[in-house]
Amino acid sequence: LNSVRLSFFQMMKTFCVSAPTRCALLAAAVLFTGAGESPAILGLFEKDTAKVVPDASQLATQEGQAGALFAEAAQHEAAGQVKKALGIYKKIVKNYPRTQAASDSQFKTAEIYQGEGKSKRAFEEYQDFLTEYKSSPRFKEAVQRQFDIAEELRTSGSKGSIGGLVAASQPSELLKFYQLIGV
Repeated sequence: LNSVRLSFFQMMKTFCVSAPTRCALLAAAVLFTGAGESPAILGLFEKDTAKVVPDASQLATQEGQAGALFAEAAQHEAAGQVKKALGIYKKIVKNYPRTQAASDSQFKTAEIYQGEGKSKRAFEEYQDFLTEYKSSPRFKEAVQRQFDIAEELRTSGSKGSIGGLVAASQPSELLKFYQLIGV
């Protein structure tokens, strides 16, 4: 293999290929000739299982598992254990992204941050909800909540900061909020 690499480099020098280009070509050759421990070298050929669409049977199983976790998170939230609930909601979104419970969990995550006064984080979580769950019946509500957060930041002006942002001194940040609403 080393002799192949050396002859490859010598051939590239003959064709007046720059050193960085030779390195890039060598790396590509090593990756695609099977050199290395596995075909999934550097993770380039691994499947992202979160993006694989489950069949009806798998989805039904996932709905049940995610629903049970959602009920558990809701119990923790009702008991005032918000951090624990938040962790479970995030776990549902990550592990069961195509379930109704994931949609509900993403929305609940945003609601929790909004309730804690973390407006910027809540806005971002609503944006994730809008991006991932466009067909949710709560889509319009999420857009409205984003607008409400942006309005709250705009009108707070001299009242101080909300979610770590001082609205009066950061108009460009506020403008970003308005631009993202419903996108």
